[in-house]
Amino acid sequence: IRLELERQYVAQGRYGARITADVEAQPRNRVKLTINVKEGKVATIQHINVVGNTVFPQQDVLDLFELKESHWLSFFGSSDKYSREKLSGDLERLRSYYLDRGYINFNIRSTQVSISPDKQSVFITVNIDEGDKYTISDVKLAGDLIIPEEEAKSLLLAKPEQVFSRRVITTTEEILSRRLGNEGYTFANVTGIPTPDHEKKTVSLTFFVDPGKRAYVRRLNFSGNTKTEDEVLRREMRQMEGASANTQKIEQSKVRLERLGFFKSVNIETPPVPGTSDLIDVNYTVEEQPSGSISASVGFSQSDGLLLGGSISQNNFLGTGNKVSVGLNKSDVSQLYNFSFTDPYFTVDGVSRGFNLYHRSYDYSDTDISNYAADTTGANVNFGYPISETQSISMGLGVDATSITTGSETPDYILDYLKENGDSFTNIKSTLSLHLFLTGRHGNAPETTLSLNF
Repeated sequence: IRLELERQYVAQGRYGARITADVEAQPRNRVKLTINVKEGKVATIQHINVVGNTVFPQQDVLDLFELKESHWLSFFGSSDKYSREKLSGDLERLRSYYLDRGYINFNIRSTQVSISPDKQSVFITVNIDEGDKYTISDVKLAGDLIIPEEEAKSLLLAKPEQVFSRRVITTTEEILSRRLGNEGYTFANVTGIPTPDHEKKTVSLTFFVDPGKRAYVRRLNFSGNTKTEDEVLRREMRQMEGASANTQKIEQSKVRLERLGFFKSVNIETPPVPGTSDLIDVNYTVEEQPSGSISASVGFSQSDGLLLGGSISQNNFLGTGNKVSVGLNKSDVSQLYNFSFTDPYFTVDGVSRGFNLYHRSYDYSDTDISNYAADTTGANVNFGYPISETQSISMGLGVDATSITTGSETPDYILDYLKENGDSFTNIKSTLSLHLFLTGRHGNAPETTLSLNF
């Protein structure tokens, strides 16, 4: 126990840690074990030196390291605290930096970590051999491509005469695997095999494609939706049960779930079905987040007096995915009541329907402003139709009725207008909107909705 604890502290850079174990005999063949721990301080890095780099400046190389030399701002962070795990990550980052820039023979010869006698300071020296820079001579495809060869070649990021880059190879492997996944080959394996020519300082790349068996989806499973009904999630799916697995459709289904705004995060897993070689389950794990809001306001206006307002909105009413909102505003001279409801899946094809009811009244009969009263009651209905995954159009039609009542001191220009046009009015309104979901999202960043009204 003592040795293992010491190893753990050393791994954290606490070289001054001291562990002692006292064993005291007890009656009935027992012992009392007491472990005394003196943790000490984490050793700070005083100097980092990379030896052997001639291609890239020393500072550019050191900027790759998460570990940093101690300075006056180190108090606010832990970058100057030595850790074996951090150093391993820095060395791997250094290796990737060179391999992505054509130095395929790059090698870390040795790493020395020295500790001062007081065990408070650490000195790190990394000896490297950069090697020569290699370019790509040719790029070939091998194996069972499944997709047309010309299409597969168009997906290759590596091109002849480019500088060799391991990142380009791994990215190309991912692109080809994803493309095969769109055809149902979820377990496809694409491997980029470099063959170096050390005399010409070139590398010949061969991407070997092993599609494996076409996979089919047995079940779509959802977990974490404690409030939202299963149907609300399932109707957003583009990947269907029983169909061949399609990586693009599985990912698009995730995007549609995130776009709902009901979930903080959405994760996907595609485990194979035990005992089979061509079946998978698609598991979506969601984390619910608040989808409604309540607001209240209090104010005062010299002309309107005391102002009171409140609203309640819920974008996932009772877990059905429907949007409901109620609002009211009231003052000494005006009142506004509003209620709206939207069903985003009025039809199974994703056609939405919503309606809005409202009533407004203004009473200036007891004021010196215009000395009249007006009441308006209206309603409108709108339908939305999806034309693509990122575009939809909506059409609305509304009607409202307004009646005006005059007072004893109503201005002449209002009386003349009402005498000519009447004191009751009916308005019919129509709208046409185009909605665009701007697909520049990364990670869990929200998408942006652009609405164009005509």
